Amino acid sequence: MTRRTCLVLSLTSALLAFGCGHNSNRNTSAWMKSINSIKTGTEMSKVKDKLGRPDEKRTGETPVRPYPPAGAPEGVLSTLPPETKYEEWIYKRGDSRYHVFFARTSLEPHTWQVIAVRSAPASAIY
Repeated sequence: MTRRTCLVLSLTSALLAFGCGHNSNRNTSAWMKSINSIKTGTEMSKVKDKLGRPDEKRTGETPVRPYPPAGAPEGVLSTLPPETKYEEWIYKRGDSRYHVFFARTSLEPHTWQVIAVRSAPASAIY
């Protein structure tokens, strides 16, 4: 290979790497704007419209006792009365997990609404 060919290949590789990194940062930025726009009281259907389908779903009832460990995303469940049904949507992004918790409230008993949004490192074990 000639020096000129090597130089062209090197520059092309650098430009492609920069372009891919730039796009992925833009996608991360858009994701963060979307997740940060989810507020308490947002309806489940609107969360799906903004964030898409979750990577994982969990359902259950809040415990009577003991509550999840302090610092765990599920610690938010202690704010609800015992035996309240909830749904948790988990979005996996890089080395983070974003947890969106839904429940029916006494004000809106027929509508699933966000009660909390939490994030945790993917490596955290609860």
